[in-house]
Amino acid sequence: MVDYIQTMGNFNSGYIYSGLYSAGNFDPWNVGTTDIESGDNLTEIEAKRQSLSTSTGNTHITYNFLFRPPMGLLNSSKPLLPKSEMIITFDRAFADIALIDKPTTVEALSGKVIPLKNVYLKANYYTSPFLRNYFGTITEKEIVYKYDEISVYHKNLPKGDAIIRMSNIIGGNTPAYLFAGIIPSDALNGNMKKSSTCFKRYGVTEFDLTLNGYSCTGFPLVNENDSPIMAYEKFMRSTNRKFQNKCAEQILPLDFQNFHFIYSHKFQGEALESGWLGINLKLEEAYDENYTLGKYS
Repeated sequence: MVDYIQTMGNFNSGYIYSGLYSAGNFDPWNVGTTDIESGDNLTEIEAKRQSLSTSTGNTHITYNFLFRPPMGLLNSSKPLLPKSEMIITFDRAFADIALIDKPTTVEALSGKVIPLKNVYLKANYYTSPFLRNYFGTITEKEIVYKYDEISVYHKNLPKGDAIIRMSNIIGGNTPAYLFAGIIPSDALNGNMKKSSTCFKRYGVTEFDLTLNGYSCTGFPLVNENDSPIMAYEKFMRSTNRKFQNKCAEQILPLDFQNFHFIYSHKFQGEALESGWLGINLKLEEAYDENYTLGKYS
């Protein structure tokens, strides 16, 4: 569910179409099969896939991908200690979660993990007098590495209630950021016709984030007349993308509404540095299908 959320959410579909092409983001709209099976969209996606394929057999297709970490290894700009050894592992989701439906491959791939082969890391080596002397200061001042720590939570939303209150979801020190979105539960449980990273409004008219029972700064967010503007503006400011000229383009409100409807908050200036976080939802109508609220902090 969180694969590429931050990267895709920060850029619009045009940037995903071009900048993340080599990493395998063939579908810049991030939608399910029902949205792309008609018209030219599916043909375009299949053509892009073929451009990264170098060999095709009777029973398999081989693709070549290149993923470039946007913030360096481990999301840290500091050099590694001399003689460090780094081991990188990948946790792979089942094909039912990672892919969307293609009739000729559903039965063959269901319940299986697509293998990665010939994986290697290519990195550049830099040296300078400063870097060579950098670790000499360790006797005077300790070298501290700061890495991102992310926690992911899933909460099944009840049926039959137009007002949903979920208190005390996350406890302890308040995180630096929190992102939350609603998605059909089937998309997380192996339905290959639905995208597992496409978040929409799904009838929410008011979203409230609370800390120890009190609304956080800027909440509740009200979605009036099906407009995404309030949640969109909060997301842009939380991710520091508002008028950010380092980006080629900004995510558009229509893209946000259709594909990336994510509620967000950057915790700064809060009255308390620890406590319990909760989420309250008001719906146009009570859910009659299973939906999941996904959060990562």
